[in-house]
Amino acid sequence: MKKFGLTLGSGGARGIAHVGFLKALEENGIKPDWICGCSMGAIVGACYAYGMTPDEMIASAKKLRLFQILALDPFPYNNKGFAQGAKLEKVLAKYLKGATFENLNIPFSCVSYDLLEGKTIWHHDGNLLRAVRASCSIPIVFEPVKDNGRLLVDGGINERVPIKYTREMGADIVIAVDVLGDVRPTKKIKNLIELVTRATDILEFTVAKYKKDEEQADLLLPVDLGDASQYQIKTVNLAFEAGYKLGMENIDKIKALLND
Repeated sequence: MKKFGLTLGSGGARGIAHVGFLKALEENGIKPDWICGCSMGAIVGACYAYGMTPDEMIASAKKLRLFQILALDPFPYNNKGFAQGAKLEKVLAKYLKGATFENLNIPFSCVSYDLLEGKTIWHHDGNLLRAVRASCSIPIVFEPVKDNGRLLVDGGINERVPIKYTREMGADIVIAVDVLGDVRPTKKIKNLIELVTRATDILEFTVAKYKKDEEQADLLLPVDLGDASQYQIKTVNLAFEAGYKLGMENIDKIKALLND
């Protein structure tokens, strides 16, 4: 069987679809040899590479509440984000339990973006927890991660679905899951955070569309989640089921690619 690299794209709450997709793969006896993720894809990918099962991940996601990961910063102007990252990092630490890139069950990497240098950062060694936290730090919503003179934010700015980096890990076959899809019209924008997140969504979509031909996966699978928001935790059940359905519907294609 060919070596299989799985790319898990960014997507907030919609990214729980990755958990359903992994559940479908497991039920068919398939495990990736490498995983590369961005933002929520980085969280799901890291937890799975550490050893959490899809069932454990979805159970944890259903219990999670917004106040557990979001703490408003009293000085957002100085700290460059409306929310501090400490609570989010604490939740991640609970699941990753001191894991490092080197001791994961499955080789894993993720991407963030350095605002100072203006380039994508590929994390595959060093501090796992900080790398994952950086990968999902949505600009302005979460304060950036300061790391060795870099100012790191959500990798989705430039690599919403980091196919290129999955190939660089050594995969023969790359299967990528994109949970965001096209930007859909919206009726109104209620506040500054919604304005920023809407602008970020459009930017990420535009970059991802440009890169599709340049860095095409062997199989790029978009998840059908309709108008479900990536910023609402209530999307969790819908996203999980959609990801599972996507996996089951494409399992024959996946097996054919891996066994060709």
